[in-house]
Amino acid sequence: MPSCSIRSCHNNSHNTKNKEISYLCFPKDEALIEKWKVLCKENVNPKIARVCSQHFHPI
Repeated sequence: MPSCSIRSCHNNSHNTKNKEISYLCFPKDEALIEKWKVLCKENVNPKIARVCSQHFHPI
């Protein structure tokens, strides 16, 4: 069950099942990974961690 890795977020696929929220993988770029990790829970593994779409602005 995917869940958001952002420190202050409690979203997971169970409690957002009826909402239009997706869970995105970490980027491949090391510099971006480090920026994302600053906002995430401790010991986050970027290979399996996800961030929910509520933390992104639509293009």
